[in-house]
Amino acid sequence: MRRFAAPLSLAIVCTFTVFARALGAPTDQYQVFNKDSQYIRDLQTGLYWLRQPSAKTDYQSAAQYCDGATVLNLKYRLPTYKELLSLVDEDPHLEYDPSSGTDTLRYIDPNAFPGTPADVFWSLSTTTGGKVKVVDFGDGTTSDAPTSASAYAFCVH
Repeated sequence: MRRFAAPLSLAIVCTFTVFARALGAPTDQYQVFNKDSQYIRDLQTGLYWLRQPSAKTDYQSAAQYCDGATVLNLKYRLPTYKELLSLVDEDPHLEYDPSSGTDTLRYIDPNAFPGTPADVFWSLSTTTGGKVKVVDFGDGTTSDAPTSASAYAFCVH
C-alpha cells in the first residue's frame, strides 16, 4: 500500500455563499438571494423590494425615506396598496419579537423580509378623506390610516 503525504504548506480554501429561497412563498415567487442582500426581486411582479423596512414614522417621512433610497442605481418609492398586498403571506409564522419578548405572528415571508415588525406599513394609495391604505403584517389585515399616524415602510422599485 502506498501512502501519499501532502506538504503542510499546502492548504485548500473553500468559500461558500449561502443562497436562500423564501419560506412559504411559491418556489418561483422570488429570485434566489443571499441572506445579506439589500433587495429582493419578485419574479411574479418584476418589482425590486428593499428587504429592511424604514423606522416607524408618519406618511410624509416614509415617502421621503423611500424617495431617497438607491440600491443598484434604482430609484425607490412607497409601494401601491396592491403591490404591498403581494407581500402578505397567507400562512403566518411565529417569530420572536424582541420588543415584547414573546413569539408573535407574522404575515410576511421571514426569509425574504427578516425581522419585519408585526405592525402596519404605509402604501402609496390614498383614500377619500385624506387617509392612506396600510397593511398590517402582524395580523394580515388592511385599513386606512391618517397621514399623521405612525407606520413602517417597505420601499419598492
